[in-house]
Amino acid sequence: MNKTPKTEWRQGGDEHRKMIWKIVAYDNFYGICLTVSRKPDEFTPCDFMYILPDDTDKDIPVTLTFQRRGQIMVQMQCALTESNTEILLLMPNILEWGHDKVNLFELHIKSDTIIINYTTTEGKQRDFKFPLAGFKEKYLEQFI
Repeated sequence: MNKTPKTEWRQGGDEHRKMIWKIVAYDNFYGICLTVSRKPDEFTPCDFMYILPDDTDKDIPVTLTFQRRGQIMVQMQCALTESNTEILLLMPNILEWGHDKVNLFELHIKSDTIIINYTTTEGKQRDFKFPLAGFKEKYLEQFI
């Protein structure tokens, strides 16, 4: 696997949703896509969706570790969302655990990397380093 990822940004949407995508791949078959969507008349995102590699075990939760300069800011374990075609992690912008709330938009802006730990269908643990460089700038470009 390559050490330097290939990244690609895309923007799109329609009258109901505006979206940006960031695709990060370390080789041709091993990548993760982050899609952030919002309503056209709102500034903050509605939801965050990660499309995980095809070899991800759908029945085992993934762990997201948000980091800034190598220091852990937040770590959370999340169940995957059922899908017939892709392996998805779908989360609203505001996550609530009891009395605690996590604002994913703020977390994505303040972090520089997400380490996504998942289990393969063969039972192996994999870590995927998803850089967040450019996220804030690309998100704000939607409003220019």
